[in-house]
Amino acid sequence: MAKQTTSNWIYRGAGALPRYEVFLSDIVYAPHRHDSYTLALTLDGVQRFRYRGAQHHSLSGQVVVLHPDEIHDGQAGTELGFRYRACHLTPECIQAASHSPTLPFLKAGVYQDPTLLKATQRLLWDLQTPLSDLAQHEAILAIAQSFSTLAGYQAKSKVVNMHAVQQAKDYIHAHLDTDITMGDLERVSAHNRWQLARDFRQCLGTSPHRYVLYQRLQQACQALMAGQQQSQVAVACGFSDQSHFHRHFKQCYGLTPKQWLGLHQAENQPLHSLAS
Repeated sequence: MAKQTTSNWIYRGAGALPRYEVFLSDIVYAPHRHDSYTLALTLDGVQRFRYRGAQHHSLSGQVVVLHPDEIHDGQAGTELGFRYRACHLTPECIQAASHSPTLPFLKAGVYQDPTLLKATQRLLWDLQTPLSDLAQHEAILAIAQSFSTLAGYQAKSKVVNMHAVQQAKDYIHAHLDTDITMGDLERVSAHNRWQLARDFRQCLGTSPHRYVLYQRLQQACQALMAGQQQSQVAVACGFSDQSHFHRHFKQCYGLTPKQWLGLHQAENQPLHSLAS
């Protein structure tokens, strides 16, 4: 949603989690600190800042991570300005997600780690659509795990609670027409939500968020084959709008709903003979 202007601006993303896109050209952040982790994805230009006594530069596609209570400043590295997206994650959130009493300390300030980049993009890429509780939880868990890896922490292996995963799975299938949250899954499984998410992936190879999405898309496929209109299918299967539905459908199947439907409507047609 980049704005074509050289003036300074800030855009607040949709949803409860504070997410921002910012463009700065001549405004300079004075030295300051936060009580939370700062996570920022540079989109354009050069972001220059001092952190832990050293000068840093972040370019497009790089992720800035600042530890709580660490003093830093910020400004454009060139006269063209720079654009970035950012959010703040509380120490309590990262602590719970990483399942560690010690906060991961990332010294470098700027990172190109592909796992961290992918997790950050999940959280910050689409600011115009509110993140569902499950999507936000999935992204933060991935970010916390990346923090721990980059900080050199070794994850301790734990026994997977398969019973809790099955209870969560059963709940999902029974409530696909509702707004399912990690709080719901934690309650029905009687299992800590962060550990439940880890166990869920161990058992099913995906996160609760992605699992719910896949089940809703399967429902959507059945509805499309039954002749329902795409706009009706999108709402009935729990998507915020038709655009949201199209985007997730194509990410899952590699085709638009119309393309997918056309292929499957033709799948029972008789094959042409290969004989000459």
